[in-house]
Amino acid sequence: MTTEQNPGVLPATFDVNQMRSHTQLFEDLTPIKLAIDQLKKQLDDTVIDAGRQAYMAARDVYAIAKSRFGRAKLETAANDLGQRFRGRKKAAAASATSASPINSTPTPPKP
Repeated sequence: MTTEQNPGVLPATFDVNQMRSHTQLFEDLTPIKLAIDQLKKQLDDTVIDAGRQAYMAARDVYAIAKSRFGRAKLETAANDLGQRFRGRKKAAAASATSASPINSTPTPPKP
């Protein structure tokens, strides 16, 4: 190493052993970092692909829901849910109306 061949070039307080330790640590960590970077890229690609597949599936569901077949099935499901939750909608609407009147005009802030 150049510092060993020319010991007078660096200040006496310069720690050559610490420099060696840092260099060795850098050399040891570099391949680990490269492996983690590659793994992160693969994970990012997988997440993007999963999102793409979920979006495509959602578009398929939407297309089926808009078709005659889908509308009929969804209408049946909506009616079934309507029977199950009958009365809850009216109660929720009544409590919402009493909490905030529809036709009230807000009062302007005072200066």
